[in-house]
This record gives sequence, structure tokens and C-alpha cells, in this order.
Amino acid sequence: MAFWRVCLTCVFVVGGRRVTDDIVLAAEDEAQDGTDWHWDDWRHDCSRDIIVESPSGEARISAQTYSAGPRAILTKYGFRSSRGVKRACEYRYSVTCMRKVVIQKRTMCDGGVDFVEDRPYITDVRRTHIRQGQGETHLVFAEQLGLPNTTSGTVVFRAVRHKCADSSATKCLPGCCPIGLTCASKMSSSMCIPMDKKPEVLCDTTDPHSPCWSLVSTVQAATHEWVLIVTSSGGGGHLTAARNLAKVHTQELSESLEAASEALEAGRDLLAPEKYAQLAASIAHIRNSPPPLEIVDLMHSPCTNLFGRAGLPLGNWMTEKWNRAQRAGNMHKIRDLISQQWLMQPIFGHHCTHFFTRVLGGKVYGHQGPPTTTISSQPLLLQSIVQAQELVNNLDADSPEMTVDLYMTDLPTEQCVAFFGSLQHLSQHHPEISSRVVVHTVAPASGGAAEIARLSGLNKSQVVIEKFMPVTADFTSPTGLPRPGTATSITIHANSPTEERFLHGEEATYNIAAEDQLMLVMLGSQPTVAEMEEYQNQATFIQPSGAGIFWVFMACGKPTVPAYEALYERAAADALQFNIMQERSGGKLRIIPFTAQPAGALEGRADVTVTRSGGMTCGELLALGSRGDNRKVLVHVEVPQTMSPVAPVEAVGRREWENSVLEAGMVPWEAGNARHMMEELDAEIVTAKMLLRRLE
Repeated sequence: MAFWRVCLTCVFVVGGRRVTDDIVLAAEDEAQDGTDWHWDDWRHDCSRDIIVESPSGEARISAQTYSAGPRAILTKYGFRSSRGVKRACEYRYSVTCMRKVVIQKRTMCDGGVDFVEDRPYITDVRRTHIRQGQGETHLVFAEQLGLPNTTSGTVVFRAVRHKCADSSATKCLPGCCPIGLTCASKMSSSMCIPMDKKPEVLCDTTDPHSPCWSLVSTVQAATHEWVLIVTSSGGGGHLTAARNLAKVHTQELSESLEAASEALEAGRDLLAPEKYAQLAASIAHIRNSPPPLEIVDLMHSPCTNLFGRAGLPLGNWMTEKWNRAQRAGNMHKIRDLISQQWLMQPIFGHHCTHFFTRVLGGKVYGHQGPPTTTISSQPLLLQSIVQAQELVNNLDADSPEMTVDLYMTDLPTEQCVAFFGSLQHLSQHHPEISSRVVVHTVAPASGGAAEIARLSGLNKSQVVIEKFMPVTADFTSPTGLPRPGTATSITIHANSPTEERFLHGEEATYNIAAEDQLMLVMLGSQPTVAEMEEYQNQATFIQPSGAGIFWVFMACGKPTVPAYEALYERAAADALQFNIMQERSGGKLRIIPFTAQPAGALEGRADVTVTRSGGMTCGELLALGSRGDNRKVLVHVEVPQTMSPVAPVEAVGRREWENSVLEAGMVPWEAGNARHMMEELDAEIVTAKMLLRRLE
């Protein structure tokens, strides 16, 4: 705790100016020099000229001009799709004076005015991008600006104090050159040089709503999409969910690209040959590149560095503290760590906000513009992610349609404080940014979306009820995994020399007959060593009652972790001797320990599962249960030393014991998960000492 107290002191050193610093940092990325930015100049009156900076050059709109009335800057064109209907849209930008200088954006789709946005200046910069990933195709500048049209890039509207009268013979100022020229710096002076006036166009037609531009919109949307997924490696559930979501979105990105390719081939006659080749090349480039999807693990990012990018990385240290407590089954230590989670935002939030501002601004990954989809599979530092979106919003002339899709990796119960506590804090203390969060979760036991809204403090419209948690498609498909009571083959792969010796090769396949029974003991990514050993010991006393073999598969964790390597070595040695004795005596019991590897087939085939109530494991079992599987679900609990590891037999005493061990032997959200499983799947609480009783 002493370390955390020191860290908390750091908050008052580096975090006291969080809001202003973050806006300064964001503005510095846009500023050309230090003369135009003043962080304390919040109110921009109408005395400033506006420099319009395009990819080809710049133009100036004087304060006198826009103070007399709105002055057009540009029109941006594109297409919007909603519920399968594609609408042609245009976005008209102008600058005007409303006591403060304001960028006004008028959105018109299919000829009608949808809405008007007024964007006052907060910093000296407003900007707009051609958001190709959202179907925008090109922009046309107002004729009086003399700027060439373009199909890509960013246009910056910069408020400046200097005037063209401040120019000299050796120094031009931006936007003060005659039309057709642009101000370029050379050594210590600057001069007006010819602007590249060649317009960048993909369609020959001047009609922005033509089939040609619709085709361009489809192709550019597919070639400029990218997905950001934020996760945390503390425990295994968040990472598992992130990887599963990555698979889903990678498939969707691929399907979108192939659909765009087919549309391009069908409409190639709408384009000049060289323009068709240009779009076809962009599709080929994306197809031959890694998927446009990035996963950020907070524990391996600048977010968990004490002083930002150049600071002391603490993510691995924090993760290992959590994992070590899990391996030891030390609930006292785990609860102590949970009590410190509130420190994450005040200690790391400032630098994390800046990091995500850079990510959203396209300065960390090689993607153009902000992600088209932002996902988080965990609740830590959620405030920083949405604050970064707000900072980007403070620079843009558009109201970016950015949200964070938060996928819950625990079941939606009152005890789910890790997710709901974070959301409640956000909605109570930062309501202006909490509206950017959309929560995805399975249905609660009762109340539906309204109950999730109550628990989270968000609006009901920000809740999406999913049929399944973010598990792999194998679990959600009726035929994706083997079912209890069916014949199947289970292949175990060797991940260590000891496992290779046990399997008699790099892998071994076990043929499970329909009449066989299978029990899977899997206590998560950080199983408690002592509990796993006791489960294996108890398993040797199982008395199979059916005609087939009773298989016991024991998940022993990663062999790269010394404690789990030693666990597997002991388990394999004992299982080898036990199985030999069973075979010689005609016994029907087999014990198969294995190291960390996909266990979906085992989980699907299992007649009995012994698991912790981690959120993703519960999500998998609920998905399997939706198939109508007949499976005994046993939920393992760590019993404190002061309590009996065996429940009383009589009903009242058993219920009291279960309530007590759920409170004392689990973190709150896993206790909530366990109760949900008891209600939905008739799950039963189990300890190693109770295993034989539960199997009766």
C-alpha cells in the first residue's frame, strides 16, 4: 500500500491540470507554431481571421467578411446507409459570427435539410476530414477561395490574430497570397509560390449524387474502415473477449471488402480506366495487408506508465500481482487489490487520455482518421477513452459519431461492480461524455434493458441486449461443438517436454464414445494449485456407474508459469500411474491433465463441468445451455480457512453455507455470476472436498 500512496501523491503533481493540459496537447498536434495557441483564451471573438488549410494550399476569410454574414467554405459529399437504405448527403460548411467565431455545418440528405450544427471555437483549430470509412467521397471548396477540390485528407479552419497587413516583402502570411498561389517557407523567409491547382477527382461527372460517386463511396468506406479494441491482460476473460470480438470484426471487415470488390467490378464502366485501377489497387492493398484492426492491452501500453510514454511501466507489475493472488487463491489479497482499483483513473488517467487522443487522431497506428468502431472489453480507464473522443470532438468542425461499445465480460447482476461501478461514476460525474458509451450485455435475470440502465446509470437507449456474451462462434452454433452423450474425438497438444512424454508424442487423440462420461475441471487462466491437486486426488475415488469410460480432464494452466509447470509435472506423473493401474484392473476411470490450450470441444462434450464463475466461462456455459444440453454445472468456490469446505446436508444450513462462501470466497462480480448460473442452469456450488457428493 505504501507504493500506492506515493503514486496517489503523483496525482497532485502531474494530474492537477488534466483538462487544460489535454486540450493543449491535442491542439499542439494541429498547431504550426506556438504563436496562435493560448490555452487560457477560451472565448474567441470575431476579430480573428480564418485560415482554410487544404492538402494543396490555403486561403483566408477575413474577420470583416464573415462578421457581415455567413461565408461559405466548402461542401462535402457522401452517402449514408441506414437500415439498408442508402441516401446521398451533402455537408455545407461556413464561418459566421455569433458573438464568437463559429463554424456552421448544414447537413442535407436527398435534398432536404436534416439538421444544422454550430461549432464554436474552443481551441484555435477546427477541422473536418473526408471520412471515407463513413461513406464520404469528396469535397468542393467555395469558388472565391480558389482551392482545388479533393477526395481525401483533412481541411483545417485555423483562427489567427495576424492580418494580411502584417505581411512584408520577405515574409508572406498564410492565406494572404493572390488566388492560385500559396505561402511557402524557405530558410528564414517565406514567399508565394504557385499552388497545385489540379483537382483530385475520381468521377468525371459533376453530379455528386451520381451512381459513380455512390460506387466510390462503397469502395472507400470498405477500404478505410478500421476497428480499435481495448482490453486488459489482468486475468484471462477480458483478453479472451477481445480476441473473440476481433475474430467477428475481422470477418465483417473481410466481407465488407469483398462486397465492395464485387460492386467495383459490376460498376467498372462508371469509371475511367485509370480511376478504376486506382480503386482496385486500394482493395488489393487492404486484402493483402493485416486486418485493419488494432488491439490495445492497457497493461502493455503507455496508459499504465506512471509518467506517460517515457515513464515507468507498471502494467506487467499490476497484472502479476493479480495473477499471483489468483494462483494462490488468496482472497484477502484479491479483495485488497480490488479496493485499490479506484486509483487507476487519478494516477494513470491523464496520460491515458493523451495516448488515446493520439490513437484517435491517427498518430499511433497507420490508419487514416479515427476508428470506425471503438470497442472495450473491460471497464478500466474507460473515462480516458471517452475523454479522448471528447477532445477530438473539441477540435473537429463535425460532431464525430464516435462511441465506445463496452462489452461486459461478467453477467449483469447487482454485484457486477467492476463494470457498473465505473459506468455509474462516469454518468454521475461526467454526464456529457457518458453518452458516448453503449453497453452490450446479455439479458439480466429480470427487467431487460431498463434494469441495465438502472444498474449502469446510462440511458436505456445506450443498452444493447445481446443473445450471447462475446464468446467464439463455436459456442453459439448448435453444431459448433460436440454435445454431452455423443461420440467425438478430443485432441490434446503437447506444450512442454513433460506433456509430450505423457501424450507419447506431440499430440494425442482420445476417442470418447457416446456411452462415456466426461468431466472437465478448469479453474480459469489462473487456477489455484492446491485446489487442482485436491480435485485430482478426489477424482481417483470416483466410481463410474455407466457402461463406458469416465474421463476426467484437468486444465493445469500455462507451462510457462513455473508454478503451473510444476503442477502439471506432478499431475501427469500421478495420472500416468493411476491410468496404468486402471487399465490393468479393467477400471473405467481415466485422468488426463493438460496444459493451456483451447478447450471448447472438451467443454461442449462435458457431462460435468467444474469451473470458476468467471464471466467468460459463464458466458460459454450459458451459450451451450441454450442448445438444450443436459450437463451438470458445478461452480468452484475458494473457502476461507475459518469455514468448513463441505456444505451441511440439510437444506437451510446448505443455503446459509452457500451464501457465506459466495460472499467470502469470491470477488463480488463472480459471486453474482454464480448466483445467475444457479438460477439459469441449476448450477451447484462445489469444493474439491465435496466433489464426490455432487457426482452422486
